Amino acid sequence: MSDFVRIPAEGTRRRLDSLKSKILSLTSDVINSGEYISGTRVAALEKYLNSKWGRNSVTTNSGNSALQLALLAAGVTPGDEVIVPALTHISTAYAVSAVGAIPSFVDIDPHTLTIDLQAVKNAIREETVAVIAVHLYGQMVDMQPLMEFASESGLKVIEDVAHAHGAKYKDNYAGCIGDFGCFSMYLGKKLGGLEDGGFITVSNPEDVLQLKSLRDPGKVVLNKYIHQEFGFRARMGEFTAAVIGLELEFLEDWNCCHQKIAARYNAAFASLPFQTPTVKDECDRTFYKYVILLDSVQERLALENRLERLGIQTENLFSRTIPEQPVYALGLPCRVEPLTVAKEVTGRLLSLPIYPELEEQEVDAVITAMHQAYKKVLVVD
Repeated sequence: MSDFVRIPAEGTRRRLDSLKSKILSLTSDVINSGEYISGTRVAALEKYLNSKWGRNSVTTNSGNSALQLALLAAGVTPGDEVIVPALTHISTAYAVSAVGAIPSFVDIDPHTLTIDLQAVKNAIREETVAVIAVHLYGQMVDMQPLMEFASESGLKVIEDVAHAHGAKYKDNYAGCIGDFGCFSMYLGKKLGGLEDGGFITVSNPEDVLQLKSLRDPGKVVLNKYIHQEFGFRARMGEFTAAVIGLELEFLEDWNCCHQKIAARYNAAFASLPFQTPTVKDECDRTFYKYVILLDSVQERLALENRLERLGIQTENLFSRTIPEQPVYALGLPCRVEPLTVAKEVTGRLLSLPIYPELEEQEVDAVITAMHQAYKKVLVVD
């Protein structure tokens, strides 16, 4: 079966293979340095991130930890409500639940698939203290109006940038508009090491010391034996920082490759009967995933099966909304607003291969396979 699948859905293995010799050299360097946790490489990475994103940055051991610590630094307390889009990775909601707050799930925009701004307005209650704007698949939320009414309502805005490294909204980087920007650097993301990793961009420099204390676990930063508040083991290791530092050199080129492939797909699929990813004028979308929206679950299953037979792997991300996941449906506290669009699109989304290591002929093969699949009306076998 492995020989049959010619084009994998994700390119992580190819990326790591291409960087293998450099990564092995970094492994030796880290071991020889005698520094393994939160040392000079982590400090250098944070300095680089400060320069790259133009904000103070604090590294963490995962994107989930980044969200959780940002919520605490934002002053979210048990019983507070935080607005979360119903269509995203469950880790976004888990971070809210982990600090004792209640996720308030709202609907999504039918075109961008990001959080619906009117749904956010409708969900605001006295208990609402924050909103998490998830830049899904590399498409940014319309941040200007969100920031305006969040300010009017006294809400903190936390950007979930797990899918949008290097994306821009009106020349502002994702993660540099809200009060906090939370990045995942899990190895499967656009930018990641060999495991989990993350970082937080911070609008208020006064929050930096608290975040650094919270990640280690509640220590006074300059005295590792004094713990001033409840904290977590959320530090980044030196090896992870070294690998992420290496990959940062390629981020802009990788984003450019994603955008070129997406442009080819959009042009090639214009005549086919499904919704291709929206590219809004004010956004520089980075296409972490190239996700199409089919007319029905049956059509998605039929297309998925036909592409598999043609040697093209695909992904069906987020096949149900978060409040429909058993962990929330069976009792984890949450509030659920009307989810007309989110429930209607789940199960109809299909991600096609898109990564810099795709060869030209492989992109051609995906395009050809899609057209072959649609020569006849797709029906369930």
